[in-house]
Amino acid sequence: MKQRSTIDSYFMKMAISQAVRGERTSPNPKVGCVLVKDGNVIATGYHSEAGKPHAEVIALEKAGHNSEGCTAYVTLEPCAHQGKTPPCAPRLVREGIKRAVFGCFDPDPRVSGKGADILIKGGVDVTSGVLQEECKWINRGFIRRNTLGRPWVTLKTAISIDGKMALSSGKSKWITGYKSRRYAHLLRGSHDALMVGAGTCRSDDPSLTLRYTSGVEPLKVIIDPCLSISSDTAVYKKGKGFIITDTDTVVPWPGDLSDIPFKVIRLDRGKDGFFDPGEILRFLLSKGINSVMVEGGAKVASQMLSCGLVDEVSLFISPGIIGKGLCFSDYISIETMDDTIHLRNVRISRAGNDIWVEGMPECSPDL
Repeated sequence: MKQRSTIDSYFMKMAISQAVRGERTSPNPKVGCVLVKDGNVIATGYHSEAGKPHAEVIALEKAGHNSEGCTAYVTLEPCAHQGKTPPCAPRLVREGIKRAVFGCFDPDPRVSGKGADILIKGGVDVTSGVLQEECKWINRGFIRRNTLGRPWVTLKTAISIDGKMALSSGKSKWITGYKSRRYAHLLRGSHDALMVGAGTCRSDDPSLTLRYTSGVEPLKVIIDPCLSISSDTAVYKKGKGFIITDTDTVVPWPGDLSDIPFKVIRLDRGKDGFFDPGEILRFLLSKGINSVMVEGGAKVASQMLSCGLVDEVSLFISPGIIGKGLCFSDYISIETMDDTIHLRNVRISRAGNDIWVEGMPECSPDL
């Protein structure tokens, strides 16, 4: 395979900008394709939704006969297997693509390396690894699905400068400012599902909808062991998704469950009274979910962190001081300083008067 070049990076950035336009691709990856001939862009395409044509096919059909002799820039290795749509690698060969440049190999064992082999055997010059980290990042959920068998998990919370996520009463509206909330909604829009505990729903009655931005509404995952939340709450009126409850729950639902688009999923709790977060994530993966954002409360956040299932932490820190209150890590018990949870690849930015800190727990594997 040939080496990367500055020109390749330029057109791969264009392919990435195409890929991120896909909003309903899970459980598939986000993929963008740019066809270039003699330095000119002939056609572009992106995978918009699972089950619909792939990025390469869309670009090839736009280009028509002009695709012959083109270089195809694709964010992910072209697929080699028959799924809901035909494989893309053989199609690129048939259409006379002269050179193929892709960002990263597909981690799906049905594809990994096989797509590149089909291209090479078909006489196509192949270059891989162009903007590899960027291409992996836009498909971090798809990579986790195929390497760890679970979705990508982001823990997002807003805290005061003294580390509190809520007052002692559980109230938390609003700890941070307008800009932080806008960024938080952009984060919501980049995930397939949002997860909260029953306590958060009781305290703040959140709708968990997308505001300040457009996009596909993420599914809602409510951890409610005893079915304690009324079906009149905002999240049930404005969303759809899953209610995770205990198999032994016999408490009558306080409202008409048939009127809300949520499915009740019954799971067993451990002796500590908590659900197995890994089991919840595996269930969500089976429903085509590649990424989950955990928004609260402390029990859910602490369990995910304790079990090493958080891939990224996103903290919005307000300059306000709350004093006695609730912390998102209240249910984590650490005996020694060596066991503390550290973040790596930390990024710090401003959001109005707030500070936005992002990082990956050290236990989270690289992509």
